Amino acid sequence: MRGNADVRQVLAAAASTVEGLVGLPNFVVATNPGNVMVRYDRTEYPNRFGGVVHWSLVLVLPQDLSASEQYLEAKGPALREAVAAELVVTTITPQLIDFGAGSVPCAVFTGHREETA
Repeated sequence: MRGNADVRQVLAAAASTVEGLVGLPNFVVATNPGNVMVRYDRTEYPNRFGGVVHWSLVLVLPQDLSASEQYLEAKGPALREAVAAELVVTTITPQLIDFGAGSVPCAVFTGHREETA
């Protein structure tokens, strides 16, 4: 069974299999389009058998909004497919990340998987 640190590494490695994407196991200030940061969101305990862990993958997009939409449409399906064995992606939401010095377009892929020890 894998703990959260291992899951982070697996998700980052899976994201890196998509051409042009670089998986990063933790959320960092990374503004290059194609960077994919793994973020733990929460754990729900729905039953006595264990929890469901919710994760996000934050894909940094190009600064130009038109280019960012095209980039997401080109890379989004491949990223979702690349992590499908480890994460059930339930939503993909375009957003802006505020790093304090400015905002960067991104897409947040949210999903869940079983809790592991």
